[in-house]
Amino acid sequence: MDSSHVLDRLDVSTGARRRAETEPFDFSLTRDGVRVTNRGYAEPSDHSYVVTMDGALPVACECPADEHYDPACKHRLAVAIHTPVRDAAAARPVADGGVQEPPESEADRTNDSVPDPDESPDDPEWCDCATLGELPCFECVRRGRKRLPTEE
Repeated sequence: MDSSHVLDRLDVSTGARRRAETEPFDFSLTRDGVRVTNRGYAEPSDHSYVVTMDGALPVACECPADEHYDPACKHRLAVAIHTPVRDAAAARPVADGGVQEPPESEADRTNDSVPDPDESPDDPEWCDCATLGELPCFECVRRGRKRLPTEE
């Protein structure tokens, strides 16, 4: 099994990586992969594409850049750098109707995932969910407090 980070297995351009790290993306799971929507545009729905996954590796995107250029597009890179999104997309349905969970990520093994008894479970200090609308904040997903919504 390859233990390298998923970015090491993608052809990455500096510009696309910078955009993937800085542009405001929304993620939702679909039957075909992960829908990535760029909220930085006046019409975000015109900038929404499905990234196809092979396990935890984003292998293709519907966007024009991915179709016409060799390096991975910013949508594939955005999925690659967001571990909770990547892990959720890698979960596979199993015969009993459940899902096969991805292997525990390094982030899950940190002490941060242990609840702090001094924090209120309803409104932890580190939670930013109230400012994000329908999506949970990164910390809530990383700590297993909330899950990403799925798109049917």
